[in-house]
Amino acid sequence: MRRFFPNIYVVLILVTFAAVIGFGFKFTINSTAGSAQLQPRQQPITEAMNIASLNALLKNHGVRVVDPALLHAQTEQSQTILVRFQSVDNNSTDGFSAQMSENIQVSLLSVKTETGALSRQRVLELSPFQVLVVAVNAQKQVLWWDLQPDPRQFRAETSDQAGRLSGKTLYRNESEMLVSLPADAAIAEVLFYHPVWDGVSTYSLDQIGGLKFK
Repeated sequence: MRRFFPNIYVVLILVTFAAVIGFGFKFTINSTAGSAQLQPRQQPITEAMNIASLNALLKNHGVRVVDPALLHAQTEQSQTILVRFQSVDNNSTDGFSAQMSENIQVSLLSVKTETGALSRQRVLELSPFQVLVVAVNAQKQVLWWDLQPDPRQFRAETSDQAGRLSGKTLYRNESEMLVSLPADAAIAEVLFYHPVWDGVSTYSLDQIGGLKFK
């Protein structure tokens, strides 16, 4: 009998200790969940950086980036447009030029609407060999943006008499590009820009042209 009572005391102490620990753990979880609910939803860092970069690039073109105007990353319908870039001031016989034309005519060849989600590009990483596509509403607010390889640029490899290879960039006088966009009625215009590197640390944008949807 003397050995029985201490065991009961030990059991009671362990049960009490477990209950206290369990209550404290539950209180910690509830407190953490409550504080998380009170925190405002923060914008992802990459998205905030994209918006800041686009604003800096597009402000001289009369285009604004307003966060609420941006379309969601997933859309129920999308549209694929086929666009033609045609040089107006260059009529070389072989279809290529040594310099990029400053006068480009942009024309819409076809539009195809598709069902399904369209994912938005997450990171804005510019390159001189790309085209920045920007879809805006009637107030010149950005609704969608994307980066595509520049179809006007062509990398040519040539060799001299000794067989040494060298490369240079040529520019097509006429080229076509497929662009995927949300099938959204708010899109009033699609604008096309060529990123220009200053050789040090900054990009600027040269506008290639645009297509009006309304």
